[in-house]
Amino acid sequence: MTFFMADASVRVDSEGVLLTFTCPGEPPERGTVIWTTTFIGKGGDGPVRQVGWKYLDGKLIAFFSFDHVAARQQNLPGIPRRAGDLWSAQFPPSAIAGIGPGDTWRATVETEISGAVGIDEGIV
Repeated sequence: MTFFMADASVRVDSEGVLLTFTCPGEPPERGTVIWTTTFIGKGGDGPVRQVGWKYLDGKLIAFFSFDHVAARQQNLPGIPRRAGDLWSAQFPPSAIAGIGPGDTWRATVETEISGAVGIDEGIV
């Protein structure tokens, strides 16, 4: 079975942001796989924050927050969790500083083999 993203969800609360991805199949054991969610402030004027994690050859190599406006990445402590087809990760509130209700997000899972698949939503 090909690895792909079938669904994604975001929960933002006082604990931070919880990302959940439904990805049937097994991720490739070779190459890169990256799970990201990009948050865009109202009107597209910023802030723009991306959080996610990256695997290379089956090993976690990055768990991060990236500020697109400042062009700065912050590597964070954390590990994504997997339960069957469900992948999830909790990020601190600072990872999406300035993002809130009415802003939008786009979740993407990208592999070297199948490219990127995205889902767009708004924050409630």
